[in-house]
Amino acid sequence: MRLKCRQFKALFFYDLSNGFQRNQWKWLFALLLQIYFCILAGQMGAFSEMNMGVLERLTFLFKGITEYQFETEFELPTQWLVFHAYLLFMVDFYPVNELTYNGGQAFIRSGKRKYWLLSKMMWVISTVVSYYMLLAIILVIFSLSANGFSTGSFWISPNAMMDIFGIDLTGLSQTEIILYWWGMPLMVSIALCITEAILSLFIQPVISFFVMLAYLITSVFWMKPIFLGNYAMLLRQDFISGNLSISLQNCLISCMFLIIIVITVGTLYFKHKDIFQLQGGE
Repeated sequence: MRLKCRQFKALFFYDLSNGFQRNQWKWLFALLLQIYFCILAGQMGAFSEMNMGVLERLTFLFKGITEYQFETEFELPTQWLVFHAYLLFMVDFYPVNELTYNGGQAFIRSGKRKYWLLSKMMWVISTVVSYYMLLAIILVIFSLSANGFSTGSFWISPNAMMDIFGIDLTGLSQTEIILYWWGMPLMVSIALCITEAILSLFIQPVISFFVMLAYLITSVFWMKPIFLGNYAMLLRQDFISGNLSISLQNCLISCMFLIIIVITVGTLYFKHKDIFQLQGGE
């Protein structure tokens, strides 16, 4: 048992290191992209002559749009879509590339297919969490440089939140704010990225990316719990929209259900998958 744990630990740290090296240019672009979003948020605050704290800048990125009405003019939530789409792009290619370019060496060293697959899923989760942590650091730096700690608007500026975004924070605890603004989008991202990584092992990674991207875009048009993207848009969540189906509890249940189903089915199917087919017949 200890030997298996050591083997899995070694494989996971290998994936962390190798995955970062493979994606280092993607991480650089992710940094620039998130800086750009923070600049846009600051410009919105300057135009409104209001301070933008960490939460206001995050709201600019995650607010999404209200429920879409087909008879009204449509406005795509560009920054929300680009943020999530780029994360899907970051995690899509590494698992298959590990088999393609390394000849499956890590796969062979792992001893069992389920260990290899589990390590890749852990890598996906680590990448998603790191992507959000990078955003948090950038938000803190921008808010600190703009407001400092003494102005009282470093973390949150209630007037800006209400006047710019129309969101009333009255009655929300700090815990609820963290869960709504950070927890739900993070859970959605983990669920979607794990699903995409599993799909990429059985269909072309490019196809799996566009499948998940189409699913994400569908969330913009239909405010239904089955489309997880709704949980990641602040303006769709129950405390703002009044739609009780887009709740924290339903988000947790839906994301966990999808993750469990996808990993279970993926593991069972992967046991019988022709690995040499994934390697291009090598």
